[in-house]
Amino acid sequence: MGVLETFRAACVALSLAAVAAFAASVAVHDPSVIVVYKDAGGNSYPENDAAKSRTKYYYIFGTMNGAAYSRDMLDWTPFTPQLSRGGTVYVTGNEAKDDYYSVFKAEADYAEHTNSATAKGNLWAPDIVWNKKLKKWCLYFSMAGEDWKSSIVLLTSDKIEGPYEYKGAVVYGGMDKQTAGSAANADYAKVTGSSTIDERYYIANNGVTNLGKWDGGYGSSCIDPNVFYDEDGNLWLLYGSWSGGLFLVKLDESTGLRDYSYKYGNNGAAKWSGTSMLEDPYMGIHVGGGYYVSGEGSYIQYFKDADGNGYYYLFVSYGFYSPEGGYTMRVFRSKDVKGPYVDVDGTPAIFEKFILNYWGNTDRGFPIVANYRWSFWAEDRAEIADGHNSLLRDDDGGMYLVYHRKFNNHTGWHNVETHQLFFNRMGWIVAAPFEYHEGYGLPARALDRSDIAGPYKVIMHNPPRNNPQTWEDSVAVNQEQNMQLNADGTVTGAYTGTWDYDYAKGRSYVTLTLGGTVYEGVVLDQLQNDMSKRTLTFSAMNKAGNRAFWGYRVPKTEVLQDARYYGDSVKVVGKKDFSTAWDAYDEFESVKVSGNFVTEFEFRNKVKSGAENWNNWVLVFRNGGDMWYLRADGYSVEMLGGENTVHY
Repeated sequence: MGVLETFRAACVALSLAAVAAFAASVAVHDPSVIVVYKDAGGNSYPENDAAKSRTKYYYIFGTMNGAAYSRDMLDWTPFTPQLSRGGTVYVTGNEAKDDYYSVFKAEADYAEHTNSATAKGNLWAPDIVWNKKLKKWCLYFSMAGEDWKSSIVLLTSDKIEGPYEYKGAVVYGGMDKQTAGSAANADYAKVTGSSTIDERYYIANNGVTNLGKWDGGYGSSCIDPNVFYDEDGNLWLLYGSWSGGLFLVKLDESTGLRDYSYKYGNNGAAKWSGTSMLEDPYMGIHVGGGYYVSGEGSYIQYFKDADGNGYYYLFVSYGFYSPEGGYTMRVFRSKDVKGPYVDVDGTPAIFEKFILNYWGNTDRGFPIVANYRWSFWAEDRAEIADGHNSLLRDDDGGMYLVYHRKFNNHTGWHNVETHQLFFNRMGWIVAAPFEYHEGYGLPARALDRSDIAGPYKVIMHNPPRNNPQTWEDSVAVNQEQNMQLNADGTVTGAYTGTWDYDYAKGRSYVTLTLGGTVYEGVVLDQLQNDMSKRTLTFSAMNKAGNRAFWGYRVPKTEVLQDARYYGDSVKVVGKKDFSTAWDAYDEFESVKVSGNFVTEFEFRNKVKSGAENWNNWVLVFRNGGDMWYLRADGYSVEMLGGENTVHY
């Protein structure tokens, strides 16, 4: 030990132990999540075996063939799925040799991409599903192109990492008189029985017919697949984007491709007329969007609450996916997989006219997350443009929201984030405020009101600013405010009113009445993002369904001893000749505490002499004969025995 310019050790009593703070996230855009079980030989399955001998993983697949796997949906390891055609593997993860064009040649040609780089760059937003009849992993990619020339393409594999073999296109967009003779036009004829593309697909976004050319006033961009089984065992493809909207097409489980025997109605809104399209003979069942409104990255998952009430939940991201684009996830639901999908106050996901449906211009759909920043994050760290999600109903009953997030740092960088979902008293799902950590969530018992009462940091998820004129306006975020839940049931601080708590059948409900507005939510046991502190949180929504409201209880801490040495009061801890042994514990500065605790420490060492100047401090925790120590170089770390754990 040597002379320390600064030594600060604050031992803090804490009701619950801390754990590791940071996770290995990945930059997988538009992530689609699936549960995979693997045996010792690397074979992959959709479920465990009877002996429970397989290892459980979570896999995500994303745009431009990005992918990763994890054991806990927190720490991710990236990999590249192998892709093949005709038995030849063209994509292995070797960027210099990978040939995406040869895998997707027909669809790439239709979309006017002529090489591997442009084919890969337009390989967007896949979805992954286990086909129960084929007994294969089915990977559905969208191949995007100009003028809505787009398609959904199926590849299948016996193993989750691949190689995935090309099987064909499921559905197309953009076909018109200019593309006559293409596979898209041929597929239209096969579905509808007509070789002539109907002129309703040529309606532009101003309601005027764009003669002979597919346009966005009616037709949809054929991207962003979501493939899923409904509760009756039928296999569906949800797809679509800006312009015509979101559509459902029934698939043939025996092939994974389109079910050509399933016919759709012709009650589409063929004019810019203020009516809602319900079905289209080629595009399928209309479930959302239309009239050139924004909307993409849609996903449907069936969730059932503890009372057995089940709904198909439709998520769709409004706005532009760029950081400044007002991007938010919106939630609708339906009892029937085919719709209609409506939000909390009954407003449908289908539009009957054009509106600017992002920024603060619409309250359609429950905006489950909006741009926000916790105060313990760095100033240039705020989460914005959260969206293009997938959903998971895990085999343990858990519900999860997996999406990409971006930041207000003038870049397009993005990471995957997972939040657990819970039902509030209204029977709607809300997202936990902090990232998912295994072992946390709904409390296992009823909480005392005194456990819940206390100081909170809260965020009201207001929508992004309307019509921003600057970058700063476009990436403005919702900031923390202080709010107090008082033991007498009142609320003071940034919001005032009352609160109540109810625990029934394993459900932990909170009701907040603030300024006459009622918010229904859940109380959760969570870890603060990146802070290693366990605390209570709440996630709620107002009864109108247009605001999410999050909060976390400032962890209960008590400073037992705070020793600070700096400036003129520098204290020598150990011998000035540096002869103090690293394990001479009785000569160290010590603080005694009991129970669980957190230590905050900072060392700034300016000793100039000695060959190992960097190794002049050591932090030690001792519990009887057990010890944990961290040397300055971070080299020597041992764990306390028994149930005592330390993370740093």
